[in-house]
Amino acid sequence: MSARRAFLSLSLEEARSELSARGFRPVWADRLRRTLLAGELPVEAAKPGAALPRALLPQLEADYSWLSLQETAQSRAEDGAVKHLLELADGEAVEAVRLPGSGAPSACLSSQVGCAVGCRFCASGLEGGQRNPLAHELLEQVAWLRRAGEVRRLVLMGAGEPTHNLREVARALDVLRTEGGIGPRHVLISTVGPPAAIRRITQLGRKFTLALSLHA
Repeated sequence: MSARRAFLSLSLEEARSELSARGFRPVWADRLRRTLLAGELPVEAAKPGAALPRALLPQLEADYSWLSLQETAQSRAEDGAVKHLLELADGEAVEAVRLPGSGAPSACLSSQVGCAVGCRFCASGLEGGQRNPLAHELLEQVAWLRRAGEVRRLVLMGAGEPTHNLREVARALDVLRTEGGIGPRHVLISTVGPPAAIRRITQLGRKFTLALSLHA
């Protein structure tokens, strides 16, 4: 496990304060976060003529990792969907899928490692729920998919029940709304319910699309 903290685990205000304490303008925190959420590493953006100051990156890289998730496998389906197996810093893994679309490619994220619901038709719950990814681990799934291509929509339809990790899901979606270019109208949350879970989603006050999975 890396001893360095994931940069996206900082809030925007925390990142601004961190840069200010190192003698850099806080605005560079905004640029760094947007760069990461767009699927670029800052070192890739810090080329001659780019806005990021070169002296900033070595300082931050001593204490922070740009992406704490690491890709360990990738597979492509005939319809153009690309599945990425991503290892988390603690050795657990999640899958994220980039789905092709007519002008609007989507990111399908896993909201949990495994799943405690145990729907019989779904392989995600075969070993139960392992843990809930943190907000930055959800954001990094988007970053990895964007490294492979454009992502303009988001579906939480991978492993896990989003309402069982709703606090971190909501935090990640708020960041994507303000900094990642994906607003609530371009987000679909899939749930198996029950009604109390659906109420928790509506209480967020965001205009997400809701998909209800009915089965028996």
